[in-house]
Amino acid sequence: MTEWIADAHPSAVQQPPSGDLGAPPPAAPSEPSAVQPAPDAGAIGSPASSPGTQSLRAWASRAVTLVLGILAAIVLAAGVGPLFLPYKALPVLSGSMSPTIPTGSEVVLTPIQASAVKVGDVITFSEPGRTDVLVTHRVVHIASNSGSRFFITKGDANAVSDPWQVPATGAGWKVLFSIPALGFALGSASQPLGRLLLIAIPAGFLAWTFLPDVFRRQPRPERS
Repeated sequence: MTEWIADAHPSAVQQPPSGDLGAPPPAAPSEPSAVQPAPDAGAIGSPASSPGTQSLRAWASRAVTLVLGILAAIVLAAGVGPLFLPYKALPVLSGSMSPTIPTGSEVVLTPIQASAVKVGDVITFSEPGRTDVLVTHRVVHIASNSGSRFFITKGDANAVSDPWQVPATGAGWKVLFSIPALGFALGSASQPLGRLLLIAIPAGFLAWTFLPDVFRRQPRPERS
């Protein structure tokens, strides 16, 4: 293709043919314009996410991250912490301490010497005669019999004291605090269905939050 050179020497300018004297020179063929790329369509097969949807996904991502962090901390505190730190965490399976400690709560216990236990403290002990059964009740009286001390205990929801005496010797466990419903949650998480839900629910939130960005179509390069 011939290119017009504006600063060419006059002697180099070609004269038009004799029959076309005075006619304007033929116009140079114009180059085809570059094809403009189509605007990015955003997600494949769907319009780009609106700012409201993106904001909702960002909020959901932060919420899921926070919930997963809390769950991980609770599981570690309940299952791993007692292996290294001086406390225990146990579920409460009955309502004898309601409303102070509702059924399904998780109690956190701290070690205590029997001599330091006072009336009003809530302690956890093995039921006399049934060492495989743990009881969490309040000390309502400290009795002495033949030089020995005993704890008289009672559940807050019970009308009468327990039909036993707990030997007030050595060391035991005192309730430091309780968390309602956590015992149920941790107990459910130990079952197959509970473990499945514990994994599936956060995974579903994460998929809803991140997959649209993963499958979003990348901009196509421009053609020259």
